[in-house]
Amino acid sequence: MTRALIEAGSPDETLQAIVDAVADALPADRVLVVTIDEPNRAVHDQIAGGPGGEMIVPVDYDDLMAGLTGWAIRTEQTIISPKGHPDTREGTSARQRRRETGGGSIVVVPLRFAGLTLGTMTVINRVDQDDFDEDAVRLAEAMANQAATAIAQSNLATSIHDHDATRDPARVTARFIEAMNQSDAASLVSLLAETAILSIPGRSVLAGEHMGRRAFLRVLKLMAESTEDSYNARIVDTYVSSRGAIVLVETAGERAGRNLDGRLSLRLTIINGRIVRAAAVPEDLYKFDEDWSAT
Repeated sequence: MTRALIEAGSPDETLQAIVDAVADALPADRVLVVTIDEPNRAVHDQIAGGPGGEMIVPVDYDDLMAGLTGWAIRTEQTIISPKGHPDTREGTSARQRRRETGGGSIVVVPLRFAGLTLGTMTVINRVDQDDFDEDAVRLAEAMANQAATAIAQSNLATSIHDHDATRDPARVTARFIEAMNQSDAASLVSLLAETAILSIPGRSVLAGEHMGRRAFLRVLKLMAESTEDSYNARIVDTYVSSRGAIVLVETAGERAGRNLDGRLSLRLTIINGRIVRAAAVPEDLYKFDEDWSAT
């Protein structure tokens, strides 16, 4: 699969190379790679391959989330669905499609990168073929890890077409981190859409869905004030697409006697040069919750 990914060009070619390589390696009758924008409830790509790939039909976000794909995304775990047994995790339309297309054993693997779910990889055998065994599942998971990395990195090329530096996702990301570190309210206001949403998991004082620019800025202000402006983030890596960026950062600072050193990933959705959504995923959520617990 590595060679196929190297030879691939555009993001679509990369995805097609992935599904073809997986179908050959397992082997599987059908392979589907789906990439999603979970915050905006949107499906970006649905690329099918394998001998029976033409049996796979595109479906919308809600339909995907109502079936095995949704289970894999919500649980962040591989979903195994043997043939011959009704699977209650499947939605009604998904069960009907499975019967009509002769679908047998199904395995769905979440495509995880930098703490975020980019989509899923689904492998399907015909009903007259064997179930996928443990070795096949492990191979599918290993190839899904390679695929997630390739998808994140291949998206970099799509940002080259935007020559406006003020709207370039990489520039917007760098300016956002710099403005946050400097508590530069004016710059932050210019970078955030009025309806911007900040999503932080866990149980800390920062956790929740902070809706709107004002709520977003209140969280950043709390972070600065409660650390006496010692909190800062350093960009380690940035993976850019035309839709935004995934940025890996190392954090530092001190709050209530606790060291805030850590790592987190930040998924930014950027439209017309402004951040419309930011989803933060700490590498160590337990430590993050303790660091930012109520004092």
